[in-house]
Amino acid sequence: MKKYPFILLLLVLFHVSAAVTRGEVIDRVVAVVNDDIITLSELEGKAAQILKQLPQEQANAAQLDTQKNELLAQVLPQLIDEHLAQEEIKKLHIEVSDQEVDDYIERFAQMNNLSVPELKKRMAAEGIDDKLYRTEMRKQIERHKLINSQVRSKIVITDEEVLAYWKENNPKTSTAQGTSIYLQHICIPYTPETKQEARTNAENAWNELKKGKPFEEVAKIWSMVPSKTDGGNLGAFTEKELAPFIKEAVSGLKPGEYSRVTDTPAGFQIFRIKPMKSEDKAEAVSADIPKEQIKELLFRQKINKRFEDWMRELRSKATIRILL
Repeated sequence: MKKYPFILLLLVLFHVSAAVTRGEVIDRVVAVVNDDIITLSELEGKAAQILKQLPQEQANAAQLDTQKNELLAQVLPQLIDEHLAQEEIKKLHIEVSDQEVDDYIERFAQMNNLSVPELKKRMAAEGIDDKLYRTEMRKQIERHKLINSQVRSKIVITDEEVLAYWKENNPKTSTAQGTSIYLQHICIPYTPETKQEARTNAENAWNELKKGKPFEEVAKIWSMVPSKTDGGNLGAFTEKELAPFIKEAVSGLKPGEYSRVTDTPAGFQIFRIKPMKSEDKAEAVSADIPKEQIKELLFRQKINKRFEDWMRELRSKATIRILL
């Protein structure tokens, strides 16, 4: 699995604004969002990591400019959404205390197996300004609060929805349906704002498994769904009962083996086929419906859709001029 440099774990959370082309600093307005402006330097900062991937040795200046403009045009809508979200944060008077920022940074350090002093030392070595880092962490927390107030609090998962999902996706297991396999998983849900952080955590969990740590231990540490308390146990399933993305992830695996990190509707997941004794299989077949797990999956599906709908509504009401 590709291992990302430590600096990428930080740069996904903020972007250094610098627009330098052929040795000259260039800046201009590329979009107007209501009464706010987006400059070229801000846009290039947002797209910095993508722009670095342009194959400069294999293309002439005209081709590079064309590719660069195409990439900037793809990133601009995301930056416009961020400005719209920031307007809502101000309207709703969402505030973040210094203590909340400290707690957020401490959790981020822990997720990367670092102490806060070690994290700051690594940041300094990478040339990352501590004050700028705290500012961007504050923005992340503001966005989380915005999502909670406008989206999360309005989502309800009913027992009827859970039952309907179970009937559609997990019909009662029986030996007549074929050989059952017992699945475990590590699941890290995400919102659009936290997707990269969730991916990094999932890859950290996968690396722990690769080092030989028991799946149950890694699940209890890294998984973020209720099944973590039970070592990530999902239950017994036949091939027909598996969702396509799970079937693909576990294809070819033997009992005791685990999949690579998989992006699913419930979040980033790692699946394992758990070796089972005959008495374990009988117990798994008669297990109750995993309501909490299904609720978590349905909740994640709804929150992603509701957030996209909400952002679409903001865009429709806003005055947006593209000048790129």
